[in-house]
Amino acid sequence: MLTRSERRLSGVLTVAERIRWNQEGRVYLWRFRARAKDPGWNLTADEGGCRSLLALLDRFIAARYSCSQTIVLTKPDRRVQAMPNFHAEFRDWSSRAEWLLRYRPDIEPGTWELSADERVVQLLVGLRKLAELRDGVLSIAESIGDYAIGPDDEAVFDEQRIFLWGRLWGLGRDA
Repeated sequence: MLTRSERRLSGVLTVAERIRWNQEGRVYLWRFRARAKDPGWNLTADEGGCRSLLALLDRFIAARYSCSQTIVLTKPDRRVQAMPNFHAEFRDWSSRAEWLLRYRPDIEPGTWELSADERVVQLLVGLRKLAELRDGVLSIAESIGDYAIGPDDEAVFDEQRIFLWGRLWGLGRDA
């Protein structure tokens, strides 16, 4: 019989262990409405938010069944919005209250379908795109960032892409 730590390291988790997840830290997902040149969403998180997202994405990757999780988003303040260095457009941005992340192991691994309504940003991903998202969150945690991920389809890439921005915790405690 494996211990809980051994199960986690081997990727063999019980159903209860796979679903149990508590969000920590702050996660920011927003877009600049006036940036016709660079449409898409912007993602960053503080240290706790990165750690929490990585734990969630690891659970999704280990899952054999479809899973989803709602992530509570924090509205970005001016310092967070300044990360992409679009100073002129700070006044024209939008965010949502929640991000619904959905993973289905039974769909095309390259699936990336991002949509938003007034309250929620939804992202459905296949396994390959889930791994890319995890790598992206890791790059935020390692203060690398400053690139975009998204669908393989160039026709919708600009609208559905997510720019990743690192170095958030260098901005201060209340960022």
